[in-house]
Amino acid sequence: MKKIILHFVPAILCLVSCLWGYGQKKPEKKHNIKVKVDYTLNKPGDTLTLYFKPHESIKFLQMAIVDQNGICSFDMEQEFEFGSISIEKYKAHKKNDHRMIANQLYWEKGDEIMLKVEDNQLLNDYESNALFTGPGSEKYNLQYAIRKELRKIYDEALTTETKKWTDTDSLQYLETKEYRLISVLNTKKEMITAVVYDVLKTDILMSRYEPIIENLTYLKLNNAKESAEKRKELLDSIHRLLLPVKQFPVVAEAMAASQKFQKFIGGLFYVTALLKNNKPILKESIVEVSNHFSGIQKESILISLLQQYGITSDQKEFPLLKNTVKTFPYNLLLEKFLQQTCRNLAGYTFLDTSGYKVDLKKYRGKYLLIDFWYIGCGGCLRYYQNTLSHIEEEFKDDPRFAVVSISADRDFNRWKKSIPLNRYTNERVINLNTGPLAYRHKFAEDIGIDIYPFVLLVDPNGNILEYNNITLRTTTELLRNTLNKYLN
Repeated sequence: MKKIILHFVPAILCLVSCLWGYGQKKPEKKHNIKVKVDYTLNKPGDTLTLYFKPHESIKFLQMAIVDQNGICSFDMEQEFEFGSISIEKYKAHKKNDHRMIANQLYWEKGDEIMLKVEDNQLLNDYESNALFTGPGSEKYNLQYAIRKELRKIYDEALTTETKKWTDTDSLQYLETKEYRLISVLNTKKEMITAVVYDVLKTDILMSRYEPIIENLTYLKLNNAKESAEKRKELLDSIHRLLLPVKQFPVVAEAMAASQKFQKFIGGLFYVTALLKNNKPILKESIVEVSNHFSGIQKESILISLLQQYGITSDQKEFPLLKNTVKTFPYNLLLEKFLQQTCRNLAGYTFLDTSGYKVDLKKYRGKYLLIDFWYIGCGGCLRYYQNTLSHIEEEFKDDPRFAVVSISADRDFNRWKKSIPLNRYTNERVINLNTGPLAYRHKFAEDIGIDIYPFVLLVDPNGNILEYNNITLRTTTELLRNTLNKYLN
């Protein structure tokens, strides 16, 4: 009876998640992201990918083929009025072709742009050799101008005789950078919408606090192991850090839309949860975020925070999330995020080590721990060496359980040669590869994989039980306890 109930849990969760947005406000119409890319190295038949992120936690993609004139055209229909776009070259040429030819540029409804990219023989510096034209193009060229100024500031800092100025924690350096970037932004203030101006200004203002926040988030697990006194000291410093951020001279809509704000502040609240509890409690985090931010800023942060937490099959905070995140477009973003956990994995196919296609439904009947990784990912390496390898050894004789190691490496032979090295996986587990699509594989898009390693626990019927949460992706003890919860 216990196993039957357990098998119903993901189905119930799936139903709740999929119906989450029922009755919520929906957008009146969809919007099209129209981009044409004229890239010197484009050849007819090459493939480019457009990534659209309406929030730093949500990503959609569209692939398009270069036509006979060397032009690649995108026309992505979606529900959001604002977000960021990136464009990546799918086929790398023999020369050192930088694959990401446009990266994280703010888009808004009504834009219809042409991106012309000239090859740079020396640097592959597309931010200096790209030109946008068409409706809305001013904001893209402005963003590139800001990036060029940032690079100039950085180069100057490297050549200065005063080494203190090169320190990213130097207040002089950070204040100078902020002033110069805002000066560039102000040159085109009248040519862009007020919201985009404030979003870009938020990004620039966040840069003063990035070094501190990045240090705290990078060391988040180590910080959680500090003494009670040290943890309180860190918590106090974080709360003091939030005060100037709350007072940014920008409209609330722009701050909420800034993906730097979403990423850094969402990550910061996850650190505070770790400092307060070795196993963070989402309900407490929701209350804490609500105590520091309000309105759509709060809602935007909570979606980032939910990505940090991941999803568990017995999540009790969904009603609280629903009542807290209720403003469009953040209610729709929450719905999209929860839908990513509402999947049965049957039908997703990968390549095995012999190059044959394998459907995940082949492994029905067992609990599957799926580890999604790629060669060169430091976090993937540490996760395998410190956590997953120990679990594999402990549970290797349990016929009800299996580890599925899925590599997102495009180079099939390199991936295959890496398996016996026991760095990211080993020969005893189920080893699969995404094939030539790499991390553009439909599985990665549907599940919402945007960070690595990405870990799922799947029940014997192929339904997701645990979605990349802290109990899966951190310590051996937490992962062991999670598995025993289902296997015992």
